[in-house]
Amino acid sequence: MGYRSEVYLRIAEPLVEVVDAARKLDDTLDKMLSDAAEEGSKTDFYWEHTKWYDSYPEVQAVESLLDMLQDDDYGFIRLGEEHGDIEQKGYPSDYDMYTNTSVEW
Repeated sequence: MGYRSEVYLRIAEPLVEVVDAARKLDDTLDKMLSDAAEEGSKTDFYWEHTKWYDSYPEVQAVESLLDMLQDDDYGFIRLGEEHGDIEQKGYPSDYDMYTNTSVEW
């Protein structure tokens, strides 16, 4: 079964060509981004109910891409299964990405 997360990534529009070049050099990164691309978008990526483990080559490929970018070039949010397990990188708020906690009754 394993621990699952929801993962969101938004990259600045001017960097689409840089990301495309990185994808051409790394098949693992290309597959990972292709599987997560929001339809019709080259900047928005979403992995639903995924095992986001640092030891996985696919995750390492995305993390390596983020390491190449400046923090203000992207927004990244990972929401884990456990309450309060939220990881943010880059500047998510600059890309209209926010977390929201709510109770439904």
